[in-house]
Amino acid sequence: MTDVSNLASVQLQPRKINCAMHGDFEAKAIQFPTFGNRTNKIIWASCPQCNRLTAEREADEKRAKEEQARQRRIEERLNRASIPKRFRNRSFETYIADTEAKQKALNTAREFAENFVEHASWGSTLIFAGDVGTGKGHLAAFAAQYVMGLGYSAFFATAREVVLMLRESWHNQNAPSEIEVLRMLTSVSLLVIDEVGVQFNTDAERDQLFGVIDGRYRDLMPTILTTNLSRKKLQQAIGERSYSRLREDGIWRQRAAAIGAIAHTKRPDLDNIVKAIKDGANGVAWKDDSQVVDVHASKQYGTPRVEVEITIC
Repeated sequence: MTDVSNLASVQLQPRKINCAMHGDFEAKAIQFPTFGNRTNKIIWASCPQCNRLTAEREADEKRAKEEQARQRRIEERLNRASIPKRFRNRSFETYIADTEAKQKALNTAREFAENFVEHASWGSTLIFAGDVGTGKGHLAAFAAQYVMGLGYSAFFATAREVVLMLRESWHNQNAPSEIEVLRMLTSVSLLVIDEVGVQFNTDAERDQLFGVIDGRYRDLMPTILTTNLSRKKLQQAIGERSYSRLREDGIWRQRAAAIGAIAHTKRPDLDNIVKAIKDGANGVAWKDDSQVVDVHASKQYGTPRVEVEITIC
């Protein structure tokens, strides 16, 4: 039987050791006893400055790997959300608002994103309308990425892509079924539908879009849409049912004026607006120097709500 009474490690007297990089240093050592007749094992400490540099390098490598993993997760989320690569790594801060109208559109998109918790509880719809090249898709994509940063899910697609996704199962048995695609489009926290209107040439296409809009409307799910069309042409393009859903919960932002008759010439007091809505008023409107504002009444599940539509003049 081996006597283990003397097998404890022993710390030896320190001695000077030369490091080729940092010169002499005082090293400590620990002697570990071994079994049998083998020589005891002695481990001398290495250069403390080398150890520090190694630890810093390993920490940097760990941080780099963690950052790469984080970027991969972000990229995977953006891929799942179908955010166009052109809009990635950009934000509200990089958007160039070189006109008053663009600045107001930027403010609206930022408010929508930063207050998404509130808009999510309402099921709000934000509509950007304007000519090609005015940055509507950029703002919509920025809003989607912002809410994803808050932990919500998002999905970005053109209206044409939405229709093609729903129809894919008709021709491809391996594709998700139409009901599965519809369930995804209606359950994602924020859906962005880009380029709405111009491609709807058949009632079947309008019905498919209505299925998405109506599903999100019923479940109070926020939606952002962009279009090059005016209100009247958009209504004709997507159909009365879809337009009605958007109109009820919509915040409309566009580049040109015109929105029907104005009931008030001065901005009414907000408390009076809320009181009028609670009392059952259908809505009020006013016009100031820069915009036309139409405030509509709505009682979703018995709760009074105020929806504002803004048209840039």
